[in-house]
Amino acid sequence: MAELKSYFEKERPPCPFYGFGGTDTILMDSKGQCALRGLELISCGMEVGDEIPDWRECWYNKGEIGRKVFEGKMKARVFPNEFSPPEKKGWRGIPLKKWVDYVMNKTPIMEE
Repeated sequence: MAELKSYFEKERPPCPFYGFGGTDTILMDSKGQCALRGLELISCGMEVGDEIPDWRECWYNKGEIGRKVFEGKMKARVFPNEFSPPEKKGWRGIPLKKWVDYVMNKTPIMEE
């Protein structure tokens, strides 16, 4: 199993949901959105408050509601632009669990 290739460098804050929008099963790269808000095109609350988005400090990561929202997304696939192959044909994205490890722990993403 090889490490997934990044096609360009993109600085990501320590939040796996920052900069994505989508559904419970698909998270697409977008600007400044919070994927935990689902299809609502809502900006990251931390960023709006002039803070760096950080999952460890996010109110979504606090309490029962945050855990339920997070667990509901765990079957999602993430489609970050920097890992999207130029041909894109047949690309299935990255499982959210691997994306969380990459963004939060800088763990390399291994191809499936």
